[in-house]
Amino acid sequence: MEQRDTLVQNAVIAAKIIGEEMEISTERRVRRRKNMSGENSQDVGLSLEEEVRREMFSSMDRIIKEIKERFDQLHGLVRKYSCIIPCNLLNEEFECQINDLIDIDKEQFHIERKRIQVFMAVSTLKEEVKHWKNGEKGPLDLLKFIQQYRLENSVPNIVILLRIFLTISISVASCERSFSKLKLIKNYLRSTMSQSRLQNLAILSIEQEITKNINFESIIHDFSSMKARRVDII
Repeated sequence: MEQRDTLVQNAVIAAKIIGEEMEISTERRVRRRKNMSGENSQDVGLSLEEEVRREMFSSMDRIIKEIKERFDQLHGLVRKYSCIIPCNLLNEEFECQINDLIDIDKEQFHIERKRIQVFMAVSTLKEEVKHWKNGEKGPLDLLKFIQQYRLENSVPNIVILLRIFLTISISVASCERSFSKLKLIKNYLRSTMSQSRLQNLAILSIEQEITKNINFESIIHDFSSMKARRVDII
C-alpha cells in the first residue's frame, strides 16, 4: 500500500511539472452535486488533483486484483511441477511428488533424477552446480543444459516434463479472453461476415508486423489485372 501511495504521489507531482511547463491550469470550478429528495448529506466536490488521485487509486487497485487472479493458477502449476525446478531436482533431501503427473513412471523419474545429479557432480561442473542449487537457474536453463550436453535420451521423462511446464503457462489464455483479437475486429458487419473472411482479418490483426511491411500498391495492381470474378475477396 505504501508503494502504491508513493507511486501515485510521484505521478501527480510529475503531471504538475509537465502541466506547468505546458501552461495548463490544474484549477477548475468545483460543482456541487444536487441533492435528491430525501438526501441530507452535502457532496463536497473534488478538486482536479483529488479526482486524478481517486482515478489512479481505483485503476491501480483493479490492476493489482487482475494480476493476482491471473497468477493464482500459475502458482498451483509451479507447485505441481516443483520436482523439476533445478534447485529441487538437485537437492537429494527434496521429496518429489509426481503422483499427479500423467504418464510418468515414478521409479523411472527417480532414476533419471539420479543421472542428472551424478552428471553434475563432475569436477568440471562443480562451480556451475552452485548456481543451480542456489536457485539462480530455472527450468528453461535446465532444458538448455540437457540439450547442450545431449542428455535427452538419458532423461526423456524429465525433458517431457520440462517442455510441458514451459509451454502450458503460455498456451492457456482463459483469463485473457477480454483481449481477444476477434473483439478488436468485430463491428456492425460481423453478423453478415463469413467465417473465412473473419479468420483472414484475425490473421492480419495478429500478424501486424508482417502486415505493415506489405506493399499494398503491388497487391492492388495484381488484383486489378485479374478478373474480379475469379478472385476471392477477403
